[in-house]
Order: sequence, then C-alpha cells, then structure tokens
Amino acid sequence: MATAILTPAIRSTSTSACDAAGTSYYALDVSDPENPKLLWRIDKGGQFAELGQTWSTPRIGRMLYGGSTTPRPVVIFAGGYDTNKDNVLGSTVIGTNDSMGNAIFVVNAETGRLSGRQ
Repeated sequence: MATAILTPAIRSTSTSACDAAGTSYYALDVSDPENPKLLWRIDKGGQFAELGQTWSTPRIGRMLYGGSTTPRPVVIFAGGYDTNKDNVLGSTVIGTNDSMGNAIFVVNAETGRLSGRQ
C-alpha cells in the first residue's frame, strides 16, 4: 500500500493492489478515515491488457505530462505476475512467453487515467 497527500485538493490518498487475489489496483480518498471513498479502480483489460496478478507495491511520485508545467501526482506500478511461469503438477514444461505482467504503468493519482506505459 502507498499513501500520499495530494494538492491542491489537499486530500490523503491510499493505493493498493490485490496480490494473487486479483488483477486490480485501486485508490481511496482517506482524508476522512471514518468515511473512505473510492477514487478509482483499474482492472485488467483495455489499456491495461497486460496486467497480471498485482503483486507490485504501487509507488507515488510526481511528473510532468500532458502539457503540464507543474509536476502532477502519479502512481507507478508493475504489470504483475503471469501464472504461465508456474510449474503445473506433473508438467515438465515451465511457462511460455509472458502475455501479461510485461509492462510498467504510470497513472494519474487522482483519476486513475493512464499517463504512460513501458
């Protein structure tokens, strides 16, 4: 889990992953800890088709993008884990080329919109 204070809205945001339980990342507005609000959720598919099991700890930073002259808050996370690398019981073949988990994503910390991908 990663936490940041975002300005100018001055709200506290927490982001987290689902680990082996899923292929999602999400952000919560925790400015009021008694009443957290979902800001966004990213699931596998569309622009995030390469998203595998979400074991990566999200990192929060600031960067220039979209023509902005002021660094904006972003969340950076890895594409996850591709289960094709698991050795299935009795199998002598270990995995194939990765079809997911093979990307690094950068999203807007407030909206979850994709800002960059490698």
